[in-house]
Amino acid sequence: TIIIDDSLEYGQIAPFDPSENYPENTGAILGQEKNTIYSAIRRAFINLGLNFENIQTQYWNPFSEIVKPGNVVIIKPNLVLNAQTEALQNSLTTHASVIRPIIDYCWKAMEGSGEIIIGDAPIAEADFELILKQTKISPMVEILQKRGINVRTSDFRSIKVIMKNGVWIDEQATSNKLKD
Repeated sequence: TIIIDDSLEYGQIAPFDPSENYPENTGAILGQEKNTIYSAIRRAFINLGLNFENIQTQYWNPFSEIVKPGNVVIIKPNLVLNAQTEALQNSLTTHASVIRPIIDYCWKAMEGSGEIIIGDAPIAEADFELILKQTKISPMVEILQKRGINVRTSDFRSIKVIMKNGVWIDEQATSNKLKD
């Protein structure tokens, strides 16, 4: 589904809570800022007809047919490279505000039992922790964990590169956190 809306803007305040209650998340913690991305992602799921029979009810969940309690769900956004500026970072990677509604609907379908892993295998010389910080995924995950959502991040690379002055000087094995 394609949504064209000039009012869409990435949020600035982690954890990118929805800015309004929806029938399926009545009582959710509402954000401090208008979250146009959350509502656009939700609208895309509705436009796709996911869980059609429950749209606009408390039972609606776009993932209810594929995500079950106890599942491990991997969300693989585009986290390819860390950038020098926020604007460039936003064009290279997936912003946390896009990931947030996916986490919420997965966790709802899991009924509080399971694990959500946000991960990627960026290019070898990328600084994964810096990418998570720049995209605001790290603070979002930390807040959601404190709220009781079993979500974490994982660097899927087996090897990352050590760079010095733009030169590849060494390689370092990573602990593939998917298995932790």
